[in-house]
Amino acid sequence: MDEFGEYAAALLVCTIILGVVRAAVVDTALARGVDEAAGRRTSRRLSLLALVATVFVVALAITLASPYMGVLAPAIYGLVLLDYARITQSAMLDKRAAVTLSAAWSVPTATAAVVSFLLPLAPLLLFGIWALGGAAVGYWHAIRSDIIAAPAWPRQPTESRAALWFTLDYAAGSGGAALSTIGLGAFLGAPALGALRGAGTVLGPINILSSTVRSLMIRRLAAMSLVGPKHELASAVRATIALSALLIGIAAVAVAVPDSIGVAVLGETWAVARPALPAIALEAVLGFVSSVPAAGHRAALAGRRTLVLRLATGIPRPVIVIAVGISAGVVAAAWAMAGIAAVNAAIWWASYVRMLRARLG
Repeated sequence: MDEFGEYAAALLVCTIILGVVRAAVVDTALARGVDEAAGRRTSRRLSLLALVATVFVVALAITLASPYMGVLAPAIYGLVLLDYARITQSAMLDKRAAVTLSAAWSVPTATAAVVSFLLPLAPLLLFGIWALGGAAVGYWHAIRSDIIAAPAWPRQPTESRAALWFTLDYAAGSGGAALSTIGLGAFLGAPALGALRGAGTVLGPINILSSTVRSLMIRRLAAMSLVGPKHELASAVRATIALSALLIGIAAVAVAVPDSIGVAVLGETWAVARPALPAIALEAVLGFVSSVPAAGHRAALAGRRTLVLRLATGIPRPVIVIAVGISAGVVAAAWAMAGIAAVNAAIWWASYVRMLRARLG
């Protein structure tokens, strides 16, 4: 595996680990709220999953002899702590603290990135600053906040069931998306893969905002559910309309990026990514539209229902996308993704409204 492949693999492993921990621990904590007993249970579960993740990455580092995995191994525990702290602080506690944590992690990384344009810095060094810097911030906050606890999985049936369903939901959703991309790359070659990943890079801000807002909406909708289903639905609709307008604006800017900037960011990949960009932008916005009712399902701890919906919407996706790609090319496949995202949004909203109506009796 070349150096870029090792970097991509380490970043992918980190992303998957953080996604699993969010699904299994963080989302449940957001839905249940904070009290002293729940906080202790969450801290112990967080410590357990972070420890398991560390052992897993150490094993990968040894097996693959990858220096990037070697850097990630001592960092992943702290990155898990940081991710938990940023989300919970934003959603339930102190938003200023969340901004401080993000800045403490981002400033050194951004500084190193700028310096790399002036001085030759090894990619491994930049990755180390990003991973170990984030871990240091995570450890620092955890020690100050006393959230490091003995690793264990406390027995609490409702939370444990939700954690299982949410983790399976994450695996199903991520798996379907990954199979679509990998399948197109396998059948259509590297240019197709470059088109999708290049467009995804340009639309990175939308994806970051979407994932962040979804976590915040879990806590918001859980709180509104105590007021009543009508208030919860109204809050979800208002948030979707307001934030969709913002994301549409960002998407429009991304689609209108001049070729000179696109080439500077993506290099030769820009030529294949540009035609697919409008479709991938639409898919990203529609993905956010789906994420709000999905957050409502998690706020209600409707884990089984969430997984059933995810499987129903996720399983056909790679089959349809790959079939369209083979018959009509990667741009058509990108539009197929957007069409599937629209159908998914309708299904998630229909389920959410039906669930709230059932609570009204």
